[in-house]
Amino acid sequence: MRDVIWQNLISINTNLFTLSRIDEFPFRLLFPEYGDRIFWQTTRRVLVEATLVNIRKLVLDPDDRSFTIDHFRKYVSQNALEPAKSALDNTIKQSDFDDRLSQVRNRINYIRNKYVAHLDKEAVLDSEDSPHSTVTFADLHGTLIAATELFDVLCFGHHHNLWLWDYSERARQDRTTDIDALLLNYASTSRVLDFPEREPENVPLYFKGFNEAEIMIINSYRERLGLPAISVVAAL
Repeated sequence: MRDVIWQNLISINTNLFTLSRIDEFPFRLLFPEYGDRIFWQTTRRVLVEATLVNIRKLVLDPDDRSFTIDHFRKYVSQNALEPAKSALDNTIKQSDFDDRLSQVRNRINYIRNKYVAHLDKEAVLDSEDSPHSTVTFADLHGTLIAATELFDVLCFGHHHNLWLWDYSERARQDRTTDIDALLLNYASTSRVLDFPEREPENVPLYFKGFNEAEIMIINSYRERLGLPAISVVAAL
């Protein structure tokens, strides 16, 4: 029972980490042509939808037949013995988990019901956005954190690590995870990055429209690929 919730939390965390890496990648800078970004845009959309569905399934599903973290809370509370039961109930009450989770409940339910699980005609045709029609990465991550903290409390303080072995803190810091390798390999195909090697005589003219921050990003990827930095003076 506990492991089912834990594995779902791990899945949500992995999705969010992958999304964060995709969102950090400078697609428009390195691949200005729309056709070069279709796969990654599709991947991002699928991850967002999967994360919304998984969070709702695990945390927000109101169906009594569903095994959610709230049902796990009721199960633990009903079967815990005193004084552990009172201590558990007090900790949950003081931590305000319900309020933290309810902050995004309506928005996640709205998007899931109107756009993901169904394509609601009124929602699609309405020219005015609903106040519930937007969910940010911070909303999703905050919901995951609140759900994980509640889960740890329900397991009487046992901390549950949500990171897969190959996504260790060191691997994330060094950017050696599989998603980092995939994005770096994709960057190596950028016609922007290898322009200095292909047309060195046209570097100043080509990079004239790039600002200093963009040149820094380009140079950071060139360095990771073992290429020399572009001279800002020559480029600008």
